[in-house]
Amino acid sequence: MSELSGVRETPLALADDLGLMLSRLGTVTRLRMAEALTPLGVTMRQFAILRALAADEGMSQAALGERLQIDPSSIVLVLDDCQKAGWVERRSSPTDRRRYAIHLTPAGRRVLVRAQEAASKAQAELFAPLGPDQRSQLQELLLLLVQSGQVVSSPTGAPDSRSVASA
Repeated sequence: MSELSGVRETPLALADDLGLMLSRLGTVTRLRMAEALTPLGVTMRQFAILRALAADEGMSQAALGERLQIDPSSIVLVLDDCQKAGWVERRSSPTDRRRYAIHLTPAGRRVLVRAQEAASKAQAELFAPLGPDQRSQLQELLLLLVQSGQVVSSPTGAPDSRSVASA
């Protein structure tokens, strides 16, 4: 039995509460994305890291953690796993030898392409009830909320349910 089976239906009691509906949608989205990525051996956090590095290669561990709202101890563990898989490598920073610059490897680029294809398929299925204009509008509205600063990690810096890359 799929982990999704218990979250497919949204009770009508949630329909008038935007926060609860978004929470439900977040749960369903995480589960569907995890289902799509698991056969590739990729977690949501690893996928987020690979995507971030593809967009801005050579970031430090700290900058990567800040960008993805993953706490420092967790980013190290996820990067260790990515490095063991052969997807990333840590290189000494050319500007500060105490820091590492994180780079994708050719294997990391290959797995990222496959993961993006799997994630795109899962998202297409999830958002199929919406037309292209509605999807674009939803993306714009969610981006507005994220950019407003309301969607951040907890005050302690620990990841919480609002973390962009929570897994």
